[in-house]
Amino acid sequence: MGVIGMRAEYVRKVIDRLPFDTLVDISHPSFPVLMYLFRLRDRDGEKSGGRRVKAFVKRRSGRGYMLYAVFEDGSEVDWSWQKALGVRDRRSDVLNAFRYEVMQSVYTVRDGHMIGDLVVTDSGGVVEKGGVHVHHDGEEFSRILDEFLMEKGLRLEDIELEDIGRGYRLKDRKLAEEWRRFHDARARLRVVSREEHVNLHRGEKQG
Repeated sequence: MGVIGMRAEYVRKVIDRLPFDTLVDISHPSFPVLMYLFRLRDRDGEKSGGRRVKAFVKRRSGRGYMLYAVFEDGSEVDWSWQKALGVRDRRSDVLNAFRYEVMQSVYTVRDGHMIGDLVVTDSGGVVEKGGVHVHHDGEEFSRILDEFLMEKGLRLEDIELEDIGRGYRLKDRKLAEEWRRFHDARARLRVVSREEHVNLHRGEKQG
């Protein structure tokens, strides 16, 4: 096992011991490790946007978990410790491939709300294109995907991927088309601002 593999094994044990839905702040022994990893992940400020981290939290996501940085203003952002260490996470690759396959549906919904370079959200707000998100209302993306895999008798581990240079898509193109039809029949997509999206996910976690 190389150095990265050894570090990943150590971090995985730290993450596995963290309780769900409990703030890990500076008083927690794991906080320095999480802060170090988050800074590695956030070198260009993509995740923090200049905000100061006050805690971290592990939340359930489908059959797995997601890590979130909690900022002093109360906002949160998800982040990956695997990406921080440069570790390939096949589960994330597969999830992102399934997301890639339905992005055209997402873009179609978003573009239908555009007026010039601006987007009118479902709540009536007007934001720039870069500040808009498309939210899965009702059934979340991971739930829809779990139902699709169950119907097909598949597991994430069974899915073969095809490298497309900037990520992955499903190698089985028939399965990709079946997934698009399944997703589009069930997904209720809602156009929201970035701030509304954060609040919606926070409300789902608290509910």
